[in-house]
Amino acid sequence: MNHYIEQSTDDIEQLFAYVANDHWEYRLIQLTPGPLDSRYAAVFLPEMTISWYRYRPAIHVQESHGLPAVFFTFVIDAAEVPRWFGHEFQADMALLYLPGQEQDYVIPQRLFSVGVMIQESLVQRMGWQFSGPPCQRVGRDSLMELKEACQQLTRRLQQRPATESELQIAQERLAMHLDKALAPWMKSGNGNTPGLDKPSRSCRTVRQALDLLDEWPADRNLDIGELARAIPTHRRTLYRAFRDYLGIGPYEYYLISRLHVFRRALEQAPTHHGVITRAALQAGFAHMGRFTEQYRKHFVERPNDTLRRWKLAVTG
Repeated sequence: MNHYIEQSTDDIEQLFAYVANDHWEYRLIQLTPGPLDSRYAAVFLPEMTISWYRYRPAIHVQESHGLPAVFFTFVIDAAEVPRWFGHEFQADMALLYLPGQEQDYVIPQRLFSVGVMIQESLVQRMGWQFSGPPCQRVGRDSLMELKEACQQLTRRLQQRPATESELQIAQERLAMHLDKALAPWMKSGNGNTPGLDKPSRSCRTVRQALDLLDEWPADRNLDIGELARAIPTHRRTLYRAFRDYLGIGPYEYYLISRLHVFRRALEQAPTHHGVITRAALQAGFAHMGRFTEQYRKHFVERPNDTLRRWKLAVTG
């Protein structure tokens, strides 16, 4: 077995491809223009996986999983402060989420983070019992100690394969670092970070709006006033909520989400002949020239370029 892998992609549809299965649900929207330039590396230990992530654009992520495992992750560096359910995710915070817990967060531009997936069998053997909100203050020193331990192990497995006994010892040592970092979730009550047990007001408003946008007919122009009344809230409040949580307005988010609908339709089309026009119409774009320019500005390539690249990836 290869205990170390690296992957890269410029396609947001492939961002979580390595975990895409019946136990994982997610929705990804690239908020800022430019190439994805995603880099992923993983180290596989007994009952544990270390994952390193790098992203260039800002991304809105909604996800949940049903795997028999927990995920512990924190940010090493980013251009701006990430947001989790509308709350600022500070440098001394980490996220631990369990099966069935929905997560809603905004990855800022140029993010570098690390995560550890811990299988349920190891959780039980270590006697870990978690409580409190998924997002907690851990302490930057503890997180940096864990990062250093993960980096040393990653470098070692990049250089040479490891025996099963070496992997078992590495897992044991990493579990001891995790035991310290996981302390906030093993205290009674709601942890040590008050106020993070529910989404912020701006996040709640945005989530209501996104539910309505999902049902908005593709052949109808978006009316922000109508959207605000349906929530209900004031138009100004709606704009402020989108700006505070996602960094863009509701109309821009809606446009970008339709570009993603187009890409999904393009990817799933059974044939290539005429697929761009059909997929654009399906996503609600009637003016091909304007649509092509909007697409190019956001994904830094034309629809034809995307289709050609995907076709080469399949045939090559």
